[in-house]
Amino acid sequence: MHQERLSRLETAAIASFQVGEISASEPEEANASSFAATLLHAGNKRNYATANAPQYDSLLFHVPPTSHDCERLFFKAKAVMTPQRSSMLPINFEMIMFLKENASYWGRRTVATAQHRSTDSKQMRQSRR
Repeated sequence: MHQERLSRLETAAIASFQVGEISASEPEEANASSFAATLLHAGNKRNYATANAPQYDSLLFHVPPTSHDCERLFFKAKAVMTPQRSSMLPINFEMIMFLKENASYWGRRTVATAQHRSTDSKQMRQSRR
């Protein structure tokens, strides 16, 4: 993992996955010959930095990068949450996003049937009173 490519927030986010860190600023207990051997084996500065990079738990490498599905969901959320709808209740926003994301499972007929059943059940409850 290339530490120089991560922002400060990203570094803080993955800090809990860090197993051990070798820092060049901290004095090592190893003698000078091992330091020299490390430099010789590393070759150049880039290889040395890679060799001394922090080690992370293997779980971190199983976390998938941002997927296209996730990007599509955020794009849809941006389209729903317009400035005019910014005062929408979270439950309403969640319901709209759920319906948009699962639009392939329902259509006009399904909605009409559900509304019809809902009004029928309300009428039945009122007639029982």
